[in-house]
Parts: sequence; C-alpha cells; structure tokens
Amino acid sequence: MGNKKSNLWILAILGLFILPAALAMTPVTQMARRFTAAPPLHPDARRDMRTALLALDQAGKLLNDAATATAVGDKEALLKRIRFQLDKAAGDLKTSKAEAVKRGQGDHPDYAAAQTRLAELEKRYGEELTKLDAAQKGARAAVSGIAEAALALKAEYDRLYKPIFSRATGTAIYHHELAEVTAFLAAVEAFEKDDLPKIQGLLEAFAKRVGTTVADEIDRKAEADGWKDTNYRASWAVEKLREGIANVARTRVAMAVDLLARAELHRKSIEGSADFYRVEQYQTVLAYLRHAAKFDAKNEQARSELAGYEAWREADWKAFGRKIDARRFPGPVKGVPGNAAALKKTAIAWFAASLDWGRRDQSTTARDKEPRQVVTVAVAGPWSVQARDRAGRPTMHGLPVKLVVSLASEKHLDVYRVYELTLRTPERAGQQAAPPFDSVTVGNSYYVRPKAVSR
Repeated sequence: MGNKKSNLWILAILGLFILPAALAMTPVTQMARRFTAAPPLHPDARRDMRTALLALDQAGKLLNDAATATAVGDKEALLKRIRFQLDKAAGDLKTSKAEAVKRGQGDHPDYAAAQTRLAELEKRYGEELTKLDAAQKGARAAVSGIAEAALALKAEYDRLYKPIFSRATGTAIYHHELAEVTAFLAAVEAFEKDDLPKIQGLLEAFAKRVGTTVADEIDRKAEADGWKDTNYRASWAVEKLREGIANVARTRVAMAVDLLARAELHRKSIEGSADFYRVEQYQTVLAYLRHAAKFDAKNEQARSELAGYEAWREADWKAFGRKIDARRFPGPVKGVPGNAAALKKTAIAWFAASLDWGRRDQSTTARDKEPRQVVTVAVAGPWSVQARDRAGRPTMHGLPVKLVVSLASEKHLDVYRVYELTLRTPERAGQQAAPPFDSVTVGNSYYVRPKAVSR
C-alpha cells in the first residue's frame, strides 16, 4: 500500500513538469526548433518563422526539379516559382525577427540558421539562372532568323496572290472569250518559270532551317524568335504557298478538261451554222484543243483530239464544199435599173473606200481588221424606198446589191464571200433614187467558188 502511494506522488510530480512542456511543443514550435535547442520564439515571431521555413522547403524542392528540367520553358517557369518562394522566405524572416527584437529575442539562433539556408538556396538559384541563360541563348540561336524567313514567305504569297493564286484555285477559271484563257495560261507559265523555283527554294530552305513542317512547331519557334504579327500565324504563309502551288497544278488539269468540253460544244455547233461561222469555228475548236494540250500535256484526250483535228476539219469542209460547188454568182436577178452598169461601178468604188470593207484595216472600231477586198458587185433588183417623211414623201432610197469580196486568210479555202446588201442613200427631203450612197444594211451571206463568179 505504501509503495502505491509513493508511485502516485511520483506520477503527480512528473505531470506538473513534463505535461506543460509537452503541451508547449506544438507543430509550430517543433518547426521553429529545427535548427537549435534554444528556448522557443514568442508566438508572434514564431508564426512568420513557420511560413518562412515552409517557403524555404518549397524552394528547395523546386530547385531539385529545376536542376533536372530539360525544356527551357519548364526551367523558366520553375525559376519564377522559386524566386517567389525565396522572396517570401526573406520577407517572412524579416517580419519574424522584427517581432522577436521587440521581445528581446533578436539574436535567437534560429534566424542565423534560416539565413544560412536562405543563402544556400539563393546560391543554387543563381547557378540555375546561369544555366537557364545559357539554355535561352542556345534556344534563341536555334530559332534565329525563323521569324524573318516566315515574313519573307508571307511577302511572296502577298505578291503572287492577285496575279496567280487568286485565279488558280484548283478549278477551271470562268471566261467569256478565249483571249482570257490565253492570258491566264501565260500567267501560269510565267509563274512556273519565274516564281515557282524561287518559292520552292524558299520553302525548302525554311523547312531545313526550322527543322519541321508541323504548323504548331513553326509557330512556336517563330514566336521564340520574336514573331509579333497578331493577325497571321508564322506557318500561315507556308501553308498558303504550298496550297497555292498545288492549286496551280490542279487548275492546269481542270482547265484542260473544261477546254476539251468547250471544243466539243463548238464542234457540234458547226452543224447547220452559217458559212462564215463554220470557218471561224474551225479555228475556235483548234484553239481550244491547243490550249487544252498546253494546260495538261498528260491529258490523252487532248493529245488524241489535237492529232486528229486536221483530218476532222478536212472531212467536214469537203462535205460542206459540195454545197458551195453548186452555187453560182450572181444568180437570178429581176427588175434591175437601166443604169445598172453605172450603179455597179459606183458601188464598187464605195465599198473599196469604206472603212468597214476595203479599208477595214484602217478602222478604229472594227475588231477584225482584215480588209474585204472587193471582187465585184451585182445590182440585184430595183430601187426601194427606205424612209418617208410625215407627208409620205420618200426621204431615203435603197439599192439591193450582191457584193463579192476576198479575204487573204481564206485564200487556201478557194472561196469568195458573198453579201446580200442594201446600199442606202442619205436621208433628206427630196432625195432621189440615185447615188451618192451613205450606208448599208446586211442581209444573207455565204461562200462561193471563185470560178463560179460572173463579173
């Protein structure tokens, strides 16, 4: 019994001294006591010491990560976080010490220990900064010139957009006249001769310099080199130039297909057409076939139809020529005036001097400037009244004639052209049915063989 009482007293005495000390060793106190065995800091100083030590721990962990980071961007991000933690630790230590000074604990050994650790971490931070600077310089050297090269490619695309890329979109161009096709083909050929080799060289050099053709990688490297255009990505011009070059090639193929279809339409339109139109269509069909073959030299249909064109034209002209062979000039005429011979002579002179006929090469309005050389004229009938005044009196008369002309471009066809016309006098009061002639109206027209013309 006595021993039990003694034990209880011992436990009571221990509780009086040990329990308060144990209660005083809270987690905050334990953290502040990491460096020394000195008396604990006052709670007001201990609070900021705790956050300072936490910041130092975090900075140490981040420095370990930074030391193993390989990507420049990752190292940059880590060092920013480390700087924040080191600054926080320094600030909190300063605040904590200020509180400690107020309470006579300014020389507490925990501050020296914390400052020593802060200095060690700052040194490691400086070493990592030096490594980052070297890595950044290497990264800048790796991308140097990429932004400038990308801008040069965009300038080339802008230069070529209107004359070629906006027109050669991978499909056949809309055109109203064959001259537009000729001009477009010339633009394509000029691009392929003068610009394409340069553009391909620039693209190849750019791909080699950048080391990739992936758009996101191009953009990333150009931005690292200072790309600042917010409207266009650096890779945009690369993509558009490649697309434009591919579209030019696709347009060539599409144009050949379109022109072959148009050649066939013109070929079919010849049947039942007027004589002169037939000959014009021969040339139109040939032009379409030639252009088709030029646009796509690999198009077998274009090559085949172009090779067979001459045989087709000769066969068609031979069949049509039988109709021409049956014609005679001037053919039947009735009611001609008694002075028909004099009128014929005057008409020949008038047509020969006309800017629409004999002097057509001097015309400022005619699109086809080939002169119509007058062969002969036949008076085909009597005078007629072409206009009257309000009282019904004639003010203009017309003389029906048949005009025969030759064209140098049709000499190989062994034909003359015949136009059925009405030569008209000036329109004025009291005008008689007699020259001078002032204008002409055109009626029917057709071919005739030179040997069938009676002068």
